[in-house]
Amino acid sequence: GKVFKGVLVSDFYVGYSPADTPKQKCNAHLIRDLKYIVLAEPQSTAFAQDVITMLLDAKKLADNGQRQEHWIKQAKDKLQELIEQELEEKQEEAIKIRNRLRKHKNEILLFLENPAVPFTNNATERAIRPVVVHR
Repeated sequence: GKVFKGVLVSDFYVGYSPADTPKQKCNAHLIRDLKYIVLAEPQSTAFAQDVITMLLDAKKLADNGQRQEHWIKQAKDKLQELIEQELEEKQEEAIKIRNRLRKHKNEILLFLENPAVPFTNNATERAIRPVVVHR
């Protein structure tokens, strides 16, 4: 069969993990999960908002064509700082997200390094929706 040579942009569904190709996680899905934390776990609001801010700041860099190494390093350093953050045991949802970010840290900001990689997979999901709805 043919070998996929692109970047797989997906949500965090575990079925995509074995794919032997560069991956970018859909940041819209991640932001949606973080917004849920703000509602479900108020004690984790600061953590969730910090991650959302980091993601949107990185998107702004990409949108403005600011893909120089020092901007990428700054975004990656902020992500690293967030995933090393200590959270309290009662912050269960935030801990799940933090652990997910740790596991996929190289798949969160790939869009900054490669202009062909989108921030989300929303366009793809919209494109396949009619097919999925009619099956």
